[in-house]
Amino acid sequence: GTDEPLSYWIAQLQDRRRYEIVENTLLRASDALADGDTDTAVAAITTAATDVYTQVSGFKDDDLTQDAAKRRAFYDDLARNPGRLRGWSTGFAAIDRATRGIQREQYIVIAGGPKAGKSTILMAMAIWANEEHNAKGLLVSFEMSREEQAARHDCMRARVSYNRLIEGRLTAKETRRLHNALEDITIYESLILATDI
Repeated sequence: GTDEPLSYWIAQLQDRRRYEIVENTLLRASDALADGDTDTAVAAITTAATDVYTQVSGFKDDDLTQDAAKRRAFYDDLARNPGRLRGWSTGFAAIDRATRGIQREQYIVIAGGPKAGKSTILMAMAIWANEEHNAKGLLVSFEMSREEQAARHDCMRARVSYNRLIEGRLTAKETRRLHNALEDITIYESLILATDI
C-alpha cells in the first residue's frame, strides 16, 4: 500500500508520458538533423509540443452560462487596470503586448528563419524569468553548441558583449562583471540547457 492520493499517481503517469513524448521527439529530430533534414526535425518538434499539450494536459469543461459574474469581475478588473500584464513579463515590451505576459496554460511558439535570433530571444526570456520571477527553465537547442549557448547565457547575465568575450577583448570592468555573474548564479533556480551538438 501507499499513502499517496490518486491525484499523485495520475500526475506521475502524465509526467512519464510527457517525458516519453519529448524523448522520442528529440531522438527523431536528432536523426533527421543528422540526415540533413531540418524540415522533418522541425515538424517533429512542433508535433511533439502539440502532443504534450493535448495528450497529457487534462481537459476542463466550463459551463459558460454559470460563471458570468466571475467573467464580469475579470472584465471590470481589466478596465480598472488598462494595459496591465496578465502574466509574467518576458523582458520584451513587444512580446508582452502581444501575449499580455506569459500566463499559465499558454502555448507560445517563436518561429523564424535560421540565425534570425530565436535562440537569443528565448535565452533572454528564460534569464529574465529566472532572475525576476525565480522560475526554472529548460532551453533546447539544435543550432548552437553547448559551449556557445553557455557563453551567450553568461554574457547576457553579466551584460557584456558575447563577441567581445570570444574575441578576448573584454575590459577589466567587463571581466569583473562576468566573474561576478558566474559567482552569483547559484542563487537562482535551475536553468537547464539541452543541446544535440
